[in-house]
Amino acid sequence: MANEKGKTKRRLKNSKADEEEIMNYLRSILRGEPDEDGRTADTKTRLKAAELLAKRYGLLSETKDMPALSLRVVFDYGDSEVKKIGNEDHQTEV
Repeated sequence: MANEKGKTKRRLKNSKADEEEIMNYLRSILRGEPDEDGRTADTKTRLKAAELLAKRYGLLSETKDMPALSLRVVFDYGDSEVKKIGNEDHQTEV
């Protein structure tokens, strides 16, 4: 019996869960799917799984990458030459 425990510990120690396995496990907890024993996770555990998945996908970051605003500035000094600064997508004249 002791020999079987040693083999099991060595096998578990050498086996690593890959990313896909971990993500599938978290998804199953989040969805409330029953485990091998037919039990489902409580609400606290499901919320933790949701939090971990959201962190993994970057949904909980404090700062969101926002597109930069562009500004087009046209200086008209009355001559034929017009100086332009910025992007032509946003046409703001000063």
